[in-house]
Amino acid sequence: MGGATIPEDLAADWAPRGIRLTQGYGLTEAGPNVLSLPAADAEAHPGAVGRPYATVDVCLVDPATGMPLDGEATGELWVRGPSVFAGYLGDPDATARAMVGEWLRTGDLVSRDASGVYRVVDRLKDIFVSGGRTSPRPRSRPR
Repeated sequence: MGGATIPEDLAADWAPRGIRLTQGYGLTEAGPNVLSLPAADAEAHPGAVGRPYATVDVCLVDPATGMPLDGEATGELWVRGPSVFAGYLGDPDATARAMVGEWLRTGDLVSRDASGVYRVVDRLKDIFVSGGRTSPRPRSRPR
């Protein structure tokens, strides 16, 4: 399951039918999977999105300072590896905002527990996709 965290009640509804759900986390810019939570681990970590795939490196970074965070922590998830995109086509400014060296800034605020399992907490930037284009989400409009 991807696109959102598996609701606990949904997992509980399917378990008696013998269907165990696997959780994933990814984004288009990181081709597309970054974290995975096998069904066997889902019950012990409800609401989590998993651990990093072997093919990617992840780092939690303090959004205010840009410094890496060790151990149990909450920060912006950064990703690097061969599946990370080369940049936004024709938009070097957006690419520069998204990348720090070889690290992709996901814009997702994520917590990591003592066992190395991650869960998405919030977004640092709000976006919406319309017609295949990503744009900032309008905050409010006067009527």
